[in-house]
Amino acid sequence: MKAIQVHELTSYIKRTIDMDYFLSNVLVEGELSNVKTYQSGHTYFNLKDDQASLPCIFFRWEKEDGQFPFKEGDRVLVSGGLSIYEKETRLNLYVKTMNLKGLGPLYQKFLQTKEKLEKEGLFDQKYKQKIPSFVKTLGVVTSRDGAVLRDIIHVLKRRNPGVSLVLYPSQVQGDQAPASLRKSLGQALEDPRLDVIIIGRGGGSFEDLMAFQDEDLARDIFCAKTPIISAVGHETDYSISDFVADYRAPTPSAAAEVAVAQKSDLVQGLDLLKRQIDQEFRHGLQEKKMALAQEKLRLSHYSPGQILEREYGRLDLNRLKLKTSMEKFCQKQKTKLDEVKIQVDFYHPQKRCQRERDKMGFFKDQVYQAMKEAIQKRRGHILDLGQDLEKIQKTYPLALIKKQGHLVQSIEDLKDQDYVELILPDGSRGARIESKGDCHA
Repeated sequence: MKAIQVHELTSYIKRTIDMDYFLSNVLVEGELSNVKTYQSGHTYFNLKDDQASLPCIFFRWEKEDGQFPFKEGDRVLVSGGLSIYEKETRLNLYVKTMNLKGLGPLYQKFLQTKEKLEKEGLFDQKYKQKIPSFVKTLGVVTSRDGAVLRDIIHVLKRRNPGVSLVLYPSQVQGDQAPASLRKSLGQALEDPRLDVIIIGRGGGSFEDLMAFQDEDLARDIFCAKTPIISAVGHETDYSISDFVADYRAPTPSAAAEVAVAQKSDLVQGLDLLKRQIDQEFRHGLQEKKMALAQEKLRLSHYSPGQILEREYGRLDLNRLKLKTSMEKFCQKQKTKLDEVKIQVDFYHPQKRCQRERDKMGFFKDQVYQAMKEAIQKRRGHILDLGQDLEKIQKTYPLALIKKQGHLVQSIEDLKDQDYVELILPDGSRGARIESKGDCHA
């Protein structure tokens, strides 16, 4: 048999497949997985079921206007032709059309499990444990041969070589992977040395990550007493383990960054902590000194000498108050006594008689002066009357008639039998009226 070149064989396989009528136009039903659309507009994905997976390529120019936005887990009907990519001898289905059929069973199971656990509260933030700031021993549940372990070790050496790493090897893909992960995680949780645990694997298709969608594994992570960081796949990959873990890291390397603090940061933090402790100690010592000084002052306030001094001061103050009060009282009583003495003097019989004598003397003088003035006035009046009478007598020698001491002004003032006094220039005589026509003495 003659040997042929590799490219000759791959070219033969390609021609054989391309010439096959059935393979040139097939309609395949399956679930989309590991969907990636590049800037060129071409989309690469796997079409899979529970037993096999087929790489597919959907070129930009084959897509129809208004093509539905297909995504991971969609169940679709794909039409196209099979061919070989010669450089890698890789069988691809080159898609012509793609129509939505519904969600695939794997993605449906993922959503059902996610919805169930979310309703039970396993994703609630209140149950998340805090990742320790200082980790001495780190547990890792992953494959012994994968790149995850190497990435984590690299991060540890770079950030803090003093951190110990304990590996709990496990399968991370395949039907036996969920049970293997649970067993290794259980061993890690029983190790009292561990401060935190990283569980994860590298990137892969959706079906490659199915072990981390396991419901029982999720419940084990939720019930763990040791904080767990989930680091499954790449940044765009999400798993049930991510939702239920205490912290979700986009990659295993990022998980190691979160778990292990930079040694220089720790040194700087310890230095800062030392300064803070020193400052707090000095501050506390100063406060204690001030408290001690206040306590000494308080104790001195209650010392016998201070008490006696305060009592003496209080006694002097009371003595001064008493003296002031007595002086005010005595002055008040003296004032009252003076007022009483004045009243007694005022109402004393001798004083009273003297006041009455003085009053009588005052009245006597007033009466005497009044009588003197009246006599003088009457005398002047009489003299005036005498002068007037003398003038009348000289001019009119008539008689004056008085009745009951009053001059008679009219004959109408006289009645029969009235007694009157006749006053003449040389004397006066009494008379009686007998009739208004005649008068007899």
